[in-house]
Amino acid sequence: MASVLIWVHVLTSMEVIKEVTVWNVDFRQPNHVYLMDGEKVIAYQKWGEGEPIYFKTKQKLNKGRRKFVKVKDSPFKLIDILVK
Repeated sequence: MASVLIWVHVLTSMEVIKEVTVWNVDFRQPNHVYLMDGEKVIAYQKWGEGEPIYFKTKQKLNKGRRKFVKVKDSPFKLIDILVK
């Protein structure tokens, strides 16, 4: 039972954000979708398309001078989060 409560806490502390930064560059700068656990990235989806990529260890995301919005429909699957 305690392990279930831990997973419920972990899953409710996660959020999905999409980068919407407008880059002032001459090339196409990718904006990804990120699965966050606090300030750390658990997984991301390149260009907001395709299969998500899950990290073995959580990664720091520098949000400085970048813009993000919360995403309601997550591209990340619960089973993949639990297995990784």
